Amino acid sequence: MKRFALLGALMLAGCAPYSGYYRAGATTGAMEAALTECQVAAVQRVPPNTQLRRTPILQTQPARVYCKDDRCIAYPARYAGGRAYTTDVNAGLRGRVVRQCMAREGYRPVTVPLCGSDVPEALRRTAQTRMPPLGPNVCSVRGQDGRYGFVVTG
Repeated sequence: MKRFALLGALMLAGCAPYSGYYRAGATTGAMEAALTECQVAAVQRVPPNTQLRRTPILQTQPARVYCKDDRCIAYPARYAGGRAYTTDVNAGLRGRVVRQCMAREGYRPVTVPLCGSDVPEALRRTAQTRMPPLGPNVCSVRGQDGRYGFVVTG
């Protein structure tokens, strides 16, 4: 069952639109390099602060005592929660530092829709890694290597 779920997730990932940073005229390689530099700088400026936390402990059933004549039976209370987990309390701030860094580099977060079935296969094969000016006639294609390219239609 887990294999089918994983296979389904992988198939859906191939159908996902490009959602990432974009700067008209830049290549996807240049964007990836800038993103890596910004991520490294963000980790240096805002290092991980991993903390151990616990979920709240809740009493799910109160203690009970049943007595009949001279005999009593006690049932203890039941509790749930108290599971340990870790969290990086600096993750949100580090993400903001990455976004600010990418903005300084001229990139902005966008979502570019996937090319529809109306876009000919020949045009899909000519997808460029250079990001064209955004407009309603720009769509994205995902290559076999998992990287995105961009197509200008019409």
